[in-house]
Amino acid sequence: MKKPAWLIYTVKTAIALLTVLICLELFPHKVNGFKYRFSVGKPWNYELLTADKDFPIYKTEDQLTKEREEVLKDYRPYYYYDAEIAESRMSQLIGSTYDPQTQQYLKRELPHIFQNGIITADDENILTNSGYDYVHVVDSAHTVSIHAVDEFFTPKTAYTYLFENAPVGNTLAQLNVNRYLEPNVLLDTLTSNRVKESLLSQISLTQGIVQQGQGIVNRGDIVTPETYQILYSLKLSTEQDMQTQRLSIWTLLGEAGMIVIVLCLMWLYLFVFRKKLSGDLRALSLLWAMMIIIIVICACIVRFTPVSVYIVPFAWVALIICVFYDPRTAFITYLSTILLSAIVVPQPFEFLFVHIIVGYVAISSLHDLTQRSQIINTALLILLSYAVAYSAITLAEEGTWEMLDWHVYVCFAINALLVVFSYGLIYIIERLFGLTSAITLVELTNVSSNLMLQFAEKAPGTFQHSLQVSTLAAEAAKKIGANALLVRTGGLYHDIGKMVNAHCFTENQFGDNPLSKLSYVDAAQIVIGHVAEGVRIAKKNKIPETIIHFIETHHGTGKALYFFNSYCNEHPGEDIDETPFTYPGPMPDSKETAILMLADGVEARTRSLQEFTEESISSAVDQMINAQIASGQLKHTSLSFKDIEEIRQVFKEKILSMNHHRISYPERKTE
Repeated sequence: MKKPAWLIYTVKTAIALLTVLICLELFPHKVNGFKYRFSVGKPWNYELLTADKDFPIYKTEDQLTKEREEVLKDYRPYYYYDAEIAESRMSQLIGSTYDPQTQQYLKRELPHIFQNGIITADDENILTNSGYDYVHVVDSAHTVSIHAVDEFFTPKTAYTYLFENAPVGNTLAQLNVNRYLEPNVLLDTLTSNRVKESLLSQISLTQGIVQQGQGIVNRGDIVTPETYQILYSLKLSTEQDMQTQRLSIWTLLGEAGMIVIVLCLMWLYLFVFRKKLSGDLRALSLLWAMMIIIIVICACIVRFTPVSVYIVPFAWVALIICVFYDPRTAFITYLSTILLSAIVVPQPFEFLFVHIIVGYVAISSLHDLTQRSQIINTALLILLSYAVAYSAITLAEEGTWEMLDWHVYVCFAINALLVVFSYGLIYIIERLFGLTSAITLVELTNVSSNLMLQFAEKAPGTFQHSLQVSTLAAEAAKKIGANALLVRTGGLYHDIGKMVNAHCFTENQFGDNPLSKLSYVDAAQIVIGHVAEGVRIAKKNKIPETIIHFIETHHGTGKALYFFNSYCNEHPGEDIDETPFTYPGPMPDSKETAILMLADGVEARTRSLQEFTEESISSAVDQMINAQIASGQLKHTSLSFKDIEEIRQVFKEKILSMNHHRISYPERKTE
């Protein structure tokens, strides 16, 4: 059922406003950002740049790293001495049941070990590997002393020391002395970090200042490392100022204007070139949903994760729209999506360059998805396009392959994998939006399906007629640039309703016609009823609405002429009610449904010819097409006069080739 105009306008307005609001919420709201792009060894492509304010020159990361290493050269970590551990273990020793000699030995040696200090084996490894020869030790009185690392014990070395220095005949081997060897010199993480931060804080992040009005770089000058650092410092200073500035109403108006311009251009395209889509709420909802979902994913990746934006499957927009509609609409929608997303990403020029190339490749390689292998091939081409485009622009800007980030190539691979998963996404969209993809159409053209086998069994003549109509219509659709696969599928199912009362239709009869025993009105109602029966059977078998529309429109609002004319001939001069003889419609409303109506009429008309010659076929085709035009059945379609003439020619050529004469074979004579 056609949606009222006010509802369509309301939905369009709501979609536009919602898109603007969502994008405004997601956009970074940059104010007076740094507008220049620069690289070491590349010429400055802008006018003379002069400092508009005083700003510091920040040191490079290499400089800061060297200064940090120099400052931390004399740094040593801090440990604290826990006296309570030694006292606790000595108390345990006094209360033990060891023999007097062993107990006396441990009372003498354990204080010595605890005095030197016991550290963990992990701490010893860290200190040794870090090259620390001494550390600071803080005792219970908060007195700091310096202690050589090699003088510390570990539980293992303390245990070895006790055994090596024990008197002859000791019983240590039978005793568990490990319980007394607990580390009593422990890392003071808080003090160590505080001292380290204090040392590092002494390092200045800047190395000079640029005065307001000072010239920085002129057009054509090569950007040296020193100039690069000044430009980078100016960029950081500008971005810091941006964070402290209040967002003005003019900034919001500017961003809203950018969004509105992109949306208006997209609406203009739909209104001028795809007027039918501009009035289709399902189409508008799908286009909007794909755009917003991808933009939201992109904004969230940029704002909340360190992951590259190249992991976002922008190709989904191009592929999904291309599968359900057409390549041009897919590219316009895709272009609108990446234009809006470019406002969010950190490097918009690189982003646009790479994704425009990927969009071209994706749509060119998948303009008609009918097999699973196609989407895999497309994913591989998208991966290759990403890699080549990104490598080219990075090498052009940076001048060295060392600036290529391998993490980005991993994102490209994940992106391509997500493109493969779009095959399942197509199925979900079909169910959510009630659309029909080329994949579904290919499945429906399988003549070995249960429904088609029933059709061929119950109405064999009608089935053959449907095959002929399907072939004729598909060839005509190819000729004028219509959807040939859609027409082919519609042609197979347009007469499916003749499975009911199949014997009442001449192509399935081998004897008397049962309709000849009925009145013209009753006979006409049975013939006309095959449309409603076809719709019922199609819905029962869950055939998509797109194909059901072919069943409804293949006779339009025409008449069952045989019975209508016969009735008129028997009732001359009477006012005749044409309703019982008229098909319910609606009339065809697209090139595809119009082509099927013409193919159905032409195929039926030429079947009644007594002889098949070029003249008789040409005359029959012309009469049928002219009759349909004269009755106004094609007035709601977009067929041009040129289209109709090309359709005529295709029908004449195909029907002539289908009914060509074969040479007769001579019979062998016998002697």
